[in-house]
Amino acid sequence: MKNTFAGLLTVAALGAAATSAFAASPLYQFENGTALNLLCSGEMLFNDNLYLSASGKDSDVILKLIPGIELAKGGEKTESSFKVTIKEDLTMYMSDDENNYQGTHANAVYSFMGSRLNASVAAGFDMNQNTTSRDNRAYSNGAGELIRYYSYYARANGSYKIGEKVTLSSGFSWSGRTYENHRDVYNNRQTYVVPVGVYHKLLTEKLRGGLTYEFRYTDLAATTVQAASGKNPGCQQVHFFGLSAIGDVSEALSANVRIGYTTSDYSRRTVGSGDERENTLGFNGALTYRVSEKTSATLAFNRDFEIAGNGDSITSTGVALSANHRMSDKWTANAAVDYRCDDYNDYYRRDDVYTLSAGANYSINDNLGVSARYSFQWDDSTMESMRYTNNIVTLSLNFRY
Repeated sequence: MKNTFAGLLTVAALGAAATSAFAASPLYQFENGTALNLLCSGEMLFNDNLYLSASGKDSDVILKLIPGIELAKGGEKTESSFKVTIKEDLTMYMSDDENNYQGTHANAVYSFMGSRLNASVAAGFDMNQNTTSRDNRAYSNGAGELIRYYSYYARANGSYKIGEKVTLSSGFSWSGRTYENHRDVYNNRQTYVVPVGVYHKLLTEKLRGGLTYEFRYTDLAATTVQAASGKNPGCQQVHFFGLSAIGDVSEALSANVRIGYTTSDYSRRTVGSGDERENTLGFNGALTYRVSEKTSATLAFNRDFEIAGNGDSITSTGVALSANHRMSDKWTANAAVDYRCDDYNDYYRRDDVYTLSAGANYSINDNLGVSARYSFQWDDSTMESMRYTNNIVTLSLNFRY
């Protein structure tokens, strides 16, 4: 069965590549400008620590076939645009075949850009199977299980120019996560976010700065164990007050940054359990510098309160540096280094997570491309059972028809 599946995957990927090489793009163009494309990706991954175990690593070769469709109209130079993408993820593990699964990914976004009003509406649904430093079911003997969950979101954002220099922005987003397995450990949750900002032109015509406020509310559902004992994990309310800067600082440097004061109130609804109140300097954003026409670098950073899968409150701080270089019309290369510190507020646990990655992409033609990527991750946790290293090598074949 494994060999049959692998053979079908290889034949399908090669067939897709051969077809795309001779096909025109898009597959079908409607009279109103809407384009229909067929998508397909074939991936082969080697993962040397599937369950992020501290010892007794379990490695595997993973094959993926990801067909899909894309319906789109408009682009960057049009007043309005929309895109709907639906993909089906068929994944097979060569050794641990109990991890084989089929997942759906659907996303839709509509954008409007007028002389004064800019707005966007988006929604999506994903089926996921993975494990992370925060959601980990690894055991000391190397055995473990991947976490399966559904994630979904809907959001609407807009900004309106008042005169030539002042812009108001606001929006609303709703997201959720529902765990398919391990409901005895992990909490389903829903999160609501309301951002508000007022911006004024600064040093350049394309740079705006101003005041920002954001309210975030996360409601946690009880695990099966908590529900059986009558416990409720509660909810988290986060407030951010700060300053923001968005736009081009110069011809080479662009910014999307905010910094300010963040408070978190994690309310335990169960009788006899206390509230957790934290505050910190909060920030997130990115600075992108165009070194040349072919090379760019981005520095991203963040500090915020988050919640792990099992309901633990975390103060997370991260910084990442990435670079992209276009070697030719066909070849591009990229590399990144990332550091994240997860400080658990409920008890003494701190995870220092380091990630290094590098990759290259080759465009065979307008329809077909191949890529290779390597990543290394190291979690230097204060809890010995949570320490791990992980190497992943990925080879991909992508086409659109």
